[in-house]
Amino acid sequence: MAEQAVDLRSALAAWTRHRLLMGLAGLLGAAAGVGLAQVVPPYYTSTSQVLLPIAPAESEEAGDRDRDTEIEIASSDVVLGPAGRAVSPQLTPAQAEDMVSVEAPSDDVIAFRVRAESPAQAEALAKELAKAEVAYSNGSAGSLTRARSTALVERRQTLKDSLDAVSAEIETTSRRAATVSPTSPAGRADAAALAELTAQQANLVLQLDSVKSQLLEGQGVRAARVIESATPATSLSAPMRYGLFGAGGLFAGVLLTGLVLAVAGRRDRRLRSRDDIADALGCSVVTSVRARRPRSVSAWRRLLASYAPDTVDAWALRRILHRVHPAPSFGSGAGSAVTSARASVIVITLTEDEGALAMAPQLASYAATTGVATRLVIHGRDESAAALRAAAGRETGSASNRREGLLLGAEPGDAELTVILVVVDRKRPVADDLVAAQVDIPDGRATTLVAVASGFATAQELARAAVLMDDQQMRIDGVIVADPDDLDRTTGRVGVGGAPPGLLPPGLPTRLAAVPITRSGSSKGYR
Repeated sequence: MAEQAVDLRSALAAWTRHRLLMGLAGLLGAAAGVGLAQVVPPYYTSTSQVLLPIAPAESEEAGDRDRDTEIEIASSDVVLGPAGRAVSPQLTPAQAEDMVSVEAPSDDVIAFRVRAESPAQAEALAKELAKAEVAYSNGSAGSLTRARSTALVERRQTLKDSLDAVSAEIETTSRRAATVSPTSPAGRADAAALAELTAQQANLVLQLDSVKSQLLEGQGVRAARVIESATPATSLSAPMRYGLFGAGGLFAGVLLTGLVLAVAGRRDRRLRSRDDIADALGCSVVTSVRARRPRSVSAWRRLLASYAPDTVDAWALRRILHRVHPAPSFGSGAGSAVTSARASVIVITLTEDEGALAMAPQLASYAATTGVATRLVIHGRDESAAALRAAAGRETGSASNRREGLLLGAEPGDAELTVILVVVDRKRPVADDLVAAQVDIPDGRATTLVAVASGFATAQELARAAVLMDDQQMRIDGVIVADPDDLDRTTGRVGVGGAPPGLLPPGLPTRLAAVPITRSGSSKGYR
């Protein structure tokens, strides 16, 4: 199954075409968000902060703390468990975890943020979390400090015992050296031993001083403490809360609808741009016209009797008349043509295409207002054209409420321009109506145009109709696009296919505004 590729431009085009639907979806989403705000109870928030144990700056432990580790500890059961058991009603660690978020504003501070359905519960849990964190931190720091202090005390005692032994040996050696001659072998040995013992004594003194300093530093560690107890619980104000829920619902509604439209557009094979339609039929777009879409017999009668296009559409229709009619000038009134030249145009549409169905009646009705005696002939047995056929039949023979210069069907009269509407089945086109239409051509020659509304037909449907016309030796001379897409900036592939010289205009093919011009002799022409 062929699918059109989704790109940003096509998605924007789909959203623009369905902007009312997206607006409605946004309003419904906003209403749903406000309704949800009334159902969901408001939440209250309370915070607390704890200062972790701080070692002196000159200590080996200073600067070794990791924020992520402290957050993991504060979010674990060793803190959440005691805090949850201390509040009423009690909370399990999993329940407390759902209500708490932990942050570390600095290396030495842990902050708890509690979100609960009542102010009392939020404040109580925030307070107990701070207490539990202090208890755990001090207990852990205290255990480490005591173990290290014990080791240092033992080391200090060992050094003192060694120092005392060395000092006693120095004293003994000194007394012995005083009784002998310094130049004797015994004196020289005592002097050497005395020097070595003195060096050992100095080293032991330095080590002992270091241990004493470490013991003093350990006594300077500050314990963890609460620096901010539970703050008063706060909640969003009602206008802010409803506004946030409404904005969220609005965004969700628009986003969801936009996604659905984008996905649906990917599977939509209907052609919208003039270039795509021209490529499918192998022929350039001649013009684009805004279509009237009558759905009843009376509405079709009004269109045939009083159709009055605006300046842009009038110029688009005039361009067709100027190209298909061999005579460029006509009289100022109906039935007063200055030439007896004849022309025929066959307008082929697909069933159920309401916009394209109106192209031939609009062209015929407008041509009659320019002083060209025009006949409209309708072929096609499809139900989509039943109201138009009924309106044309009811008009026949009626002198009132009819447009002067417009003949319908087999109504007697002389026509300079014959507009033949042929409606072919979009799924299974047959040749019967095309054959019948060729019989109605006065001189056997006619310009063949295909009318299709933007966003109606697929490339396959247009190709089937084109193949049918080619089988009947009917050449497609141009395309009329009904109700062009407002976002379409394409030209309809000017020069595509084999349009006969003079049919295609030299410039842009669609919807250029102009005013009638007056030629010599007060006759009107087309430009």
